[in-house]
Amino acid sequence: MIAVIGIYLEKMCGAIIKFQGNIEKFIGDSIFAYYLNDENPAEAANQCFDSLENLDNRIRQLWEDPQWIELFNHKNWNQFIKFKTRFGLDFGTVTAGPI
Repeated sequence: MIAVIGIYLEKMCGAIIKFQGNIEKFIGDSIFAYYLNDENPAEAANQCFDSLENLDNRIRQLWEDPQWIELFNHKNWNQFIKFKTRFGLDFGTVTAGPI
């Protein structure tokens, strides 16, 4: 299971970083990230949507990745290879870090 989560988080973090997202923390297999651009909030929103599109594409590519397929074949978890994932969005002020 650790290998599955590791590969998944690596792919997802790459999509967030690619579009200038900031990874605040991990919550189990979830990633809390935000996009900040005080001078142009619309650009931050666009970066977020671009990331989401890239995240979705990376999930689909993951399902075809030989390393990913081997993990599920080896463990006989074939029915879980195309697991469902969700993305949540919010827009507004973020207070991040220790308070």
